[in-house]
Amino acid sequence: MLQEKLYPSDSLEVIGWLATEFGRNLFLWSLDHFVGILVPIPPDRKNIKYYLTSLPWLPLYGCILLIALVLKILLFPAYVMTNSYKTPYTIKRISNADTTLRGMKYKGDFTICTANICALTETVAHFTGVKDTLQRCREIGKKIANSGKDVKHADYHQCNDHLPGNHKKQNITFPDGDTSHVSLMFPENIDFFCFQETSELSLSASSTLAAELSTHFNHFVYNVGLTGWKTYFHVFDSGLMVASRYPILDVYYQPFSRVYAQLQLASFGVVAVKVDLGITKEEKSAVGFIANTHLQSYQGKDPIHQIQMNEILQWQEEFRTKSLQDGEVIAFDILCGDFNFDNMSPGEEADSKHRLFDVYEDVCRERPGKDHSWCIGTEIRLPTLWDEAISTPEKMKQTLDDPEMRSQYLYDADIKGGMTFRIAYTHPDILRKEKAGQNDEKEFDINGKRRIDVILYRKENAVEVTDLKFVTQLARLTDHIPVSMTFKTNL
Repeated sequence: MLQEKLYPSDSLEVIGWLATEFGRNLFLWSLDHFVGILVPIPPDRKNIKYYLTSLPWLPLYGCILLIALVLKILLFPAYVMTNSYKTPYTIKRISNADTTLRGMKYKGDFTICTANICALTETVAHFTGVKDTLQRCREIGKKIANSGKDVKHADYHQCNDHLPGNHKKQNITFPDGDTSHVSLMFPENIDFFCFQETSELSLSASSTLAAELSTHFNHFVYNVGLTGWKTYFHVFDSGLMVASRYPILDVYYQPFSRVYAQLQLASFGVVAVKVDLGITKEEKSAVGFIANTHLQSYQGKDPIHQIQMNEILQWQEEFRTKSLQDGEVIAFDILCGDFNFDNMSPGEEADSKHRLFDVYEDVCRERPGKDHSWCIGTEIRLPTLWDEAISTPEKMKQTLDDPEMRSQYLYDADIKGGMTFRIAYTHPDILRKEKAGQNDEKEFDINGKRRIDVILYRKENAVEVTDLKFVTQLARLTDHIPVSMTFKTNL
């Protein structure tokens, strides 16, 4: 059942807002800015001007932090109490948006995108090499909302390769014969967008992003997460967000039962929505299911991904069963997000063979353990984020289209014991020297092909995929490569 209000009563909403803003967010905001100054991003580390302009703020943030700590202690009981009644997500609808498509004609073709935009706290953003979270959210929102409207740069070239869909090969050709699946821009008419790492805590990143996207999307689910004594220590939300041009009829969220290390402070899980797509020719109400998730990073030796994917399958089945109404027909069931493992790394073979991929189709896969030749990775090497070669969408596209250059800036699909902090933060030149002499050659190319951001469709509700792109439009705004997929349904 869709819950529109954050709290069940107005009095709880007032108390909850005061306890959240002054009992938690103020503390996190001041702590974040205090520590963030001490953790500059790479371009600022040798910049004297940065220290001259930033360090004087430390005493002020320190004083606010002390005041916020006192308020946190005083208001913590109220925060805990109201949080137990809180809806685990926020719904936003644009005031001039039509809230129902009942009676409107079902169109049958859609575009969905997914992106991890690293819009968490400022300190966490600094560790990944980006800064100014709110400003980045504004820029990202504007770029997505206005994408494709500049005809000069609209390079929606499709490939002569084959994409699997509807359990058969689909021959997709384009007039210009371009075989690149790397695009400068997002498609113009995006219907749905799934974001990861867009936290609402302390910085209000997700609501800031939603405000910029509201010129294109009409419906949003953000501020997703449950926090409590048994779930994630009353700290961070999930960072998951869904933007839709179509009305959202129902929402479902569940936090993972098993997380590790730093993610015990964040309510990672799955948020799923049911959207109203209009009326089919058979006078049926067409609906679509979209699930957005973010799996464990740096999982170590424990099979945490296996547990999380088991839960995704269970929860999606439960949501479909409970939410589907008489007279409704499912047009598609999409699962997307940051999976934090790839299909080709030897150390992640068990994850890539999980039964989830028997239920959901990954069009980028040729088979378990091997991607199609046209696929690229989506995880940027953190030490190279500020290199000139990937500083603009145009330069990044040119770099990623070159197999040798691509490996310098995207992680290779050669992870053996799972992704580690050392691999993530070590320059590729050092890693290559360490691998020199090792006989690790594969029968196919793995360079720059660690693809962890995916869009999957449920085989039971098969679709025809007509285009899939790896988008460079957010160069220097995030450490991931966004993915877009355009498809047709069988209704």
